[in-house]
Amino acid sequence: MRSILSLVFVLFFMIESIAQSGTRCGQFPLESQWWKVKGQTDMDVWRKQRLQFNPSARTTSDTDTIFIPVVVHVMHVPGHSLNQQSNISDAQIRSQITVLNEDFNRIQGTRGFNNHPSGAVGKVVFFLARLDPQGNPTNGINRVPYASSTFFNYLSQDIELKALSMWPPKRYLNIWIVNSMISDVIGYAYLPETLAGDSTFREQADGVVVVANCFGSIEKRLPFDPPFNINAVLRYGRTATHEVGHYLNLYHTWGDAFDCSGTDFVDDTPPCTGPQFGCPSSPLIQCSNQPRMIENYLDYTDDGCMNVFTVNQIGRMRSAIRTYPFRSEMVSLQNLTNTGFFINNQIPKDLVLAASDTQQLQLGKNADSLIVRIRNTQFDGISNWPVRFTLKEKPSGSKTKLDTIILTQSGGFARYTSFKPDVPGLYEISASSQVPEGSPKSIFINAFGLSSVFPNPFSDRIFLKTAAINEIQLLRLMEVNGKELERVKPVLSGGYIEMETGKIPAGVYLLEVIGSAGTEIHKIVKQ
Repeated sequence: MRSILSLVFVLFFMIESIAQSGTRCGQFPLESQWWKVKGQTDMDVWRKQRLQFNPSARTTSDTDTIFIPVVVHVMHVPGHSLNQQSNISDAQIRSQITVLNEDFNRIQGTRGFNNHPSGAVGKVVFFLARLDPQGNPTNGINRVPYASSTFFNYLSQDIELKALSMWPPKRYLNIWIVNSMISDVIGYAYLPETLAGDSTFREQADGVVVVANCFGSIEKRLPFDPPFNINAVLRYGRTATHEVGHYLNLYHTWGDAFDCSGTDFVDDTPPCTGPQFGCPSSPLIQCSNQPRMIENYLDYTDDGCMNVFTVNQIGRMRSAIRTYPFRSEMVSLQNLTNTGFFINNQIPKDLVLAASDTQQLQLGKNADSLIVRIRNTQFDGISNWPVRFTLKEKPSGSKTKLDTIILTQSGGFARYTSFKPDVPGLYEISASSQVPEGSPKSIFINAFGLSSVFPNPFSDRIFLKTAAINEIQLLRLMEVNGKELERVKPVLSGGYIEMETGKIPAGVYLLEVIGSAGTEIHKIVKQ
């Protein structure tokens, strides 16, 4: 009995040690070590630069969903068999990807949802890569035996670990799993602004490292899955959420200071004093008599307590993705294609893609008719599923472009409202998704103009009529290749504008009509 009680005590102590350790995240110690190598002068300059970092890149125009390809390197202890101890199962790894998407997107009905007044939706989606750097099929999981996986020294072995399996960090979010780390650290990541000035070191170090039993969520395990190796307190996958926050440029909420002087460089997380452990049942009033945001993912509270990224934290992360080329390249459409985002794999069956029918659209207006729905025969609709809209065909002379990815919302609907045709005519938009049973569908938008020309064909003159809301400012007569032949300041008479065309030879031309409500181009024929 004594031996059993001793074992229980040891296990309890180990759990509490991980849950309460003051060095749970290794980001700040590792960063401090790096800047000592770089020199104090460099760190002073860097601190001044980060004060100038503007997280306002997420404007009203930055609303597209961002997709990040992930590779998970399981650096297991040699001898640990598949699905045991440090060699965690595929199912446990996939459960963590699910948690990241729930947390970063505040998905209703999950632990990642919150009603906090400062809470925000990141519109950042993570997926396990389906193509490796050489273009070969992969499940996004790479298993490598590593003798130092137990009591891994992240301060001295970081580069050694990553060199064994690193995939190009400009193309993939690399996550390494180890059995355990020194000092009870359970995860760490470099901030992109730390790595921005040294491309060589960035290629060696960029990524996230997490301890095996803090990766994944115990509540995502299905009955037929292998057992999950999950810590009893940190069991919902928030360690990876925390570290990916660092990877996308977030600091700890206390700013790595143990008084009220620290800053995390965002305005909507209250100042606080050092890390907070556990899950306090009542509000903690700290700096400037403000309640501490114990729910924030960048604190140290228990997994069951965390569920908030704030508006400015989301803005800072999206700004980092847009600002640093080694992040923006990763989320480009080209890299999504190269990492297998559009390969049909591991998705629900019985999906169909339903596209809208032909629509009429007034030129210059936003199109709210680019709608598709992802349906499942067992459910009403699948939410948070990617749909890609691309422009396949457009009228002659149009410069309109469209290539974007958005997620389906409630009921499985994906609605794109920013399509603006610039020339009257028929536009064909392809709507595609990761649907094995359904090929891409086309949406046809018939854009009609605010102006009309007659007669057409014509001989020596042409007349233009326009809607009252569209004040014509300029007419440009062009060859079909866009070369300008003549421009005319219009004079309205009797509701019409007359344009003399006797000087040009017979042939096909373009008439550009520039008005207050938009620009239109008419194809005209002179006999």
